[in-house]
Amino acid sequence: SAAAWRASAEDGATTMPTIAIDAMGGDFAPAEAVRGAAEVSRTTDIRCLLVGDTSAVQRQLDTLAYEPTRIDVHHAAE
Repeated sequence: SAAAWRASAEDGATTMPTIAIDAMGGDFAPAEAVRGAAEVSRTTDIRCLLVGDTSAVQRQLDTLAYEPTRIDVHHAAE
């Protein structure tokens, strides 16, 4: 729960959460989802898991500045 996460954060015993993002969803996919994840990776400690076509997602990542230790890509064909 959010309350439990906040309580553990106050004790210093937690890490930032990971968010999963459907990189292939939306009108401008995967460009906009990947761009948003790249920005989050540079400006926060949140980890992003981009789910979608690995090659399409990686092509977008290759055009952007991002923190590679905070972004993972999980291949999903559909």
